[in-house]
Amino acid sequence: MDKRFRVAIIGAGQIAALHIKAIQSLSDVELAGVYDVDRARAEQAAQRGGARAYETLDAVWEDASVDGVHVCTPNHLHAEQAIRALEAGKHVLVEKPMALSLADCDRMIAAAQRAERVLMVGHLQRYMPVNRTARRLLRDGAVGEARHLVRQRLCDFTEASAWFRPWYSDKAQVGNCVLHGWGPHDLDILLWYIDSPGIRVYAQGTQSSELYRDQGDTYSVIVNHACGAVSSVTISNASRINLLEQVIIGTRGTLRIASGKVWLNGEEVPVEGAGTDALALEIAEFARCSREGGVPDADGLSSRRSMAVIEGALTSAQQNAPVDVGEPAPRR
Repeated sequence: MDKRFRVAIIGAGQIAALHIKAIQSLSDVELAGVYDVDRARAEQAAQRGGARAYETLDAVWEDASVDGVHVCTPNHLHAEQAIRALEAGKHVLVEKPMALSLADCDRMIAAAQRAERVLMVGHLQRYMPVNRTARRLLRDGAVGEARHLVRQRLCDFTEASAWFRPWYSDKAQVGNCVLHGWGPHDLDILLWYIDSPGIRVYAQGTQSSELYRDQGDTYSVIVNHACGAVSSVTISNASRINLLEQVIIGTRGTLRIASGKVWLNGEEVPVEGAGTDALALEIAEFARCSREGGVPDADGLSSRRSMAVIEGALTSAQQNAPVDVGEPAPRR
């Protein structure tokens, strides 16, 4: 009896190619097929994965051999395609962002509950060895209580970037490229590090180029967490230098995370594993939970926490005022 978990991929772009490569590294997961609105692109991707190319989305939903669906389409399509897959009885792994509104996130969560199927969001940063090492140190009390988290992601995400595609500058498809594109990485990981949701958000955005003229291309976000900690995050698509680093200041120590390394109070801490394995770990967890009835780390409810912060940041920047996104912080 074939016990492999069979998945179909919706969307045959850059991230789908990485999904196919990761699937091929797993012995118990198999690519059943690929669908894309561009038939030729679907066929090329399917050929690379040794699978079929579906002519329609209905063909995916009707394929009884498909256990799960990976939604790898532009942001504005995530909610409807994930819900449709769940209604067809498929488990769903949807790329980040989960959706472009909290209302859609709630619809997705409700659909998964009705269908009794797994809904997981592709928060890849949670599977990076460097982040898992940092989280373990935090849980072990290496810095005492985390009090302030500072993160920067600065990048030149323009037409010159190998990863840039025109739809990233289309607000109707991307939402907000900084907050919906990078936010599910940089805001989600902070909540995940300390396992504490955001309760209040204050954000400001600026524009330094014409590419994102209706979105803003640089945002700074301050998040008050339920545990009393504060996060400060700056994300830019308009920087002429590339930088990604994190500092976590606690009551008894400080962590720094950068360039795939972790330092505790200035001393480097060994990191086990390779960052290139992160997507395979993510997909393996999706398959395991779907088959065995478990709850993935980045399930719909967990992912909703970071989407609440992202939606709050957008609202805050528009209103030029702090926005409450959760329960009041406990008194100290």
